[in-house]
Order: sequence, then C-alpha cells, then structure tokens
Amino acid sequence: MLDTIKLAVPLRIAALTVVALLVSACDGGRSVPPKTSVRVVHAAPTVAPVVFRRVQANATNLDYKGSATFSFDVDTYTFNFEITAPDGSVTETVSFQATLADGVSSTIVLRELNGQPSPRVVEAPASGSGTGTNLQMLHSATSLIPLAGVDVFIELQDFDLTTATPWGTIAYDEVLPQRELTNGTYEIAVTEAGVRTNVLLRTEPFALTNAPDLTLVLIDGADEGLAPVSIMIADGGNTELVDRDLESGIRVLNAVNDRSAIDAGIDNELSPPIITNVAFATASPFALIPAGDHDLNVTPAMNPGVIETDAAFTAARGTLSTWLVTGNPGDLEATPLTENLRVIAGESRLSLFNGGLLNANVEIFIAAPGANLADLSPLARLPAQTGAVAQRIAPGDYELTVRDPSTLAMLAGPQALTIGTDGYYGILLNDAAGGSTVDVSLLFDFN
Repeated sequence: MLDTIKLAVPLRIAALTVVALLVSACDGGRSVPPKTSVRVVHAAPTVAPVVFRRVQANATNLDYKGSATFSFDVDTYTFNFEITAPDGSVTETVSFQATLADGVSSTIVLRELNGQPSPRVVEAPASGSGTGTNLQMLHSATSLIPLAGVDVFIELQDFDLTTATPWGTIAYDEVLPQRELTNGTYEIAVTEAGVRTNVLLRTEPFALTNAPDLTLVLIDGADEGLAPVSIMIADGGNTELVDRDLESGIRVLNAVNDRSAIDAGIDNELSPPIITNVAFATASPFALIPAGDHDLNVTPAMNPGVIETDAAFTAARGTLSTWLVTGNPGDLEATPLTENLRVIAGESRLSLFNGGLLNANVEIFIAAPGANLADLSPLARLPAQTGAVAQRIAPGDYELTVRDPSTLAMLAGPQALTIGTDGYYGILLNDAAGGSTVDVSLLFDFN
C-alpha cells in the first residue's frame, strides 16, 4: 500500500505540470479579441416585430422604430431577424453575414427593398473622443422613394434654412458621410433635393452632448401617428425626432353608463367644443390640438355649463390618442390610450375597451369557432374603465367570449366575428341594462 501511494504522488505532480504548461501556452498564443459597438434598428414599415439574434444568442425583441445596442467581439457572424406572427411564432427568418472590424462601429438596419425586409450594415470609424459627436444618416423612408433625393441640413437651433449649407443629398438607401458636431442644441431639416421650399421635415430641437458617434435613420411615420416621416436615433431606445410644427390628435369614445351623448373640449373652450355630439358606443373623429399641456373637459351634449370630467394631460407632438369616457353622469372618468394605426402586412389591429362598472375585471377571448376556453389564455384581462389598443391580430373568423375571471361566469358570447386584412377593429364592453352581463358594441372596421 505504501509503495502505491509513493508512485501516485509523482504522477499527480506530473499531470499538474502538463496542465500548467498547456494553460501557459494558450495564454501566450491567444489574446482577448477587441470589442466593437453594434447598433440594430427596425426600419421596415410594413414588417412585424422581429427577434434579432447573433447566431442563436442575444435574442432581442424589436418593434418598428426600435433599436438596441451591443458590444461584440471583432469577428464574422451570422445575424438573424426572426419575423413574428401575432401569436409570437416565427413566420420568416432573414439571415445574413457581417464582419465586425476593430475600430469600426456598425449599425445594422432592417429596411425594405422592393417591399421585402432586407438588412443593411452601415459602418463608420469609431471615435470615442468625448469632445463632440460624429453623425451619419441613412435614408430609409420608403414614402420618399418617388423623389430623386432629399437635401439634409443640420445646424444649431432656429437656423435659417434659406441660407444654410446642406449636410448632403441622398436618395433612398444612401448614407450621408460622418459629420462631426460640437456639443449643442440642433435641428435637422429635410427638403426635396434642390427645392428648399418643399420642407419634408424640420425636427424639434435636440441636444448633442459628448456622444462619440451616432447613426440617424430617416424613416416613414407609417401611420403610427401624425408624422409623415421622422428621424430615429440609433441609441438603443426609441428616440424619434418629429417635425417641430406637428400637432397632436385626440378623439373620445363614449362609454357613459346612461348611454347619453357627450361633447369634449380642451382648456375650458366649450363654445363650441372641438368634439361634438358623440353618441354612445361611438368614437369621434380625431381632432387636432397643439402639442403641450392641456385639460380635457367632457360635458353632456349641447350643455357646456356642466363639466363632468376635467383631466389634465400632455399632448405629445405627432401622437394620436383615444380617450375612453366612462362612468355615471356627473361622475365621469376619461382615460387616454395612445394609438398606433400602422398596418403590418397581412395583419390587422384590434382595440378592446371595458366601459363597464359592475365587473371589476373581465377576461376577453377571441378564439377559433368552437374552441374550448379551458385550453386557452384570454387575449386580454381588462379592469373596469380601461382599454388595450392596437393589438395585432391575424385575419380570420373568430368567436368573442367575455368571462368573469373569479367565477368563470359567461358575461357575453360566444359571438361570431370576422377580421379582415389591413383593418382596424374595436370592441366596447358595457354593463347590460338591469343585469350582471355585458353588452358588446363593435367599432371601427366592424361597421
């Protein structure tokens, strides 16, 4: 036994020595690869939300106008954009290879070419000086393709467009070269090439403060709001620059419990109000108001002296919102919901509103005809006096069922529904008269 132990000790030491030599050889033969900055932007207006992947890692969800930032090792990679259906399944994968180089920042833009999603890699020297900002811009606004090109101006706030020198001229899918700007507050103007009087966009002021390098993307508004075009900053968020002169759009949806008509105005301007005589279970047209801080006033129709709700809000430039007006006369509540009217190819949008008071919560199922609800999750769970707008939905035939989540009692349905393509649909729930069930009103493209 003693002899065996004596033999084992030298063998163990030898093995450790070999391992140490191997580790030393690896350390000496390979250094840690340098990192480089990568930004990713979803700029394809008719394409659904995507999952961006580097090979199969770094899964990141991106909706239209969204961006993300990464720091990757310098190398050659396969990147994937997985285009998703309303149920989250992948309908198409767009794959491509790109080589990330040392000292070069890359912006991967998913844009559209001939109506199809297609990635574009925009490269620039990585600066990192910390004394200013290097900017470049990609033209990705499909609505401006009929123009031969656009002139882009970027100068300090309130510059004179008639005398300014353009940054450059670009057509669709072209890139303006890097331009270095000192710290300050700037505006960007985009005009038809050679026609300064045709101003397509002049942004609200924005600050540049020691951002080493940024990529700007000229992009379609795509009916998400009022902006025909805007500029996205690829900064890992949803920073959007819209026209400084844009207003905001609001409408009201009447879900008042006594089912009477209402008027709505802002800042106590009610003679006349901007929105008049909105019948029960009806949404008014959008009314334009200045961007900024306001109060929404709701009155009975033709009775401006009786203000039944007074809601303070900030109207964001270029946005659209629906105000759900609920409650009993004399005690109304107005809830704002930001709209998104962008049409995704082959899909539709569905908004759900719960104007009821009797049920604290409801479950809403939009399912295939005859489906067993026990096997499904509800499309939405809505508390009283709330809504969920602009949800994606695939075209088809469905059944609507509304249920009490605590008792599983059926409150409405099953009711047959048909959703078409490229539409915007709405469903409003209200307390049924004299009972515990709910009434269903079909809105927008259902009619």
